[in-house]
Amino acid sequence: MTPPVNGRIERDSQGRAFVLEREYPLPAAELWRHCTQSELLEAWFGSFSARPAIGKTMALVMSEENSEVEHVTVLGCDPPRHFLGEFGRAGEMWRVGFDIAAVASDDRTDAGTTGRERSRLTLRHYLRGHDELSGIGPGWEYYLDRLLSVLTHGEPPAWDEYFDTLSEPYRELQHG
Repeated sequence: MTPPVNGRIERDSQGRAFVLEREYPLPAAELWRHCTQSELLEAWFGSFSARPAIGKTMALVMSEENSEVEHVTVLGCDPPRHFLGEFGRAGEMWRVGFDIAAVASDDRTDAGTTGRERSRLTLRHYLRGHDELSGIGPGWEYYLDRLLSVLTHGEPPAWDEYFDTLSEPYRELQHG
């Protein structure tokens, strides 16, 4: 299956951001745990050395083999609704935040979810002048779909399919 381009570029008080939204088949508090608790986060993204709290700097190790330790400084944390952090290594920092909200029953898009709580995650990756959406867009599409596969016990997505298929459309979105 070819992954679709779901992202967009928006401007807010923090700057220009790449924005992706996904709905997940679980309550907001549970989705928050999958995004912030190391033992759950590790299954789809990476592991933190501590629990997020404003002002705290944590180590992050991505799930991929041979990943280098990166640091995350927590700039905003309001469980189970909001997280904002600066990720990376010296000279290569990037700001990422996400918001989680319950999805009202009349907002549901999947007919098969009646009677089950759902949540929406809105991710914002703030763009610096030299950032290339051709790598950022496919990467976040991949990780958010990987989270869905963990939650639904589905087949995890293949990175190459995302990068090969989505790089050019995201380059066009950024420069078009």
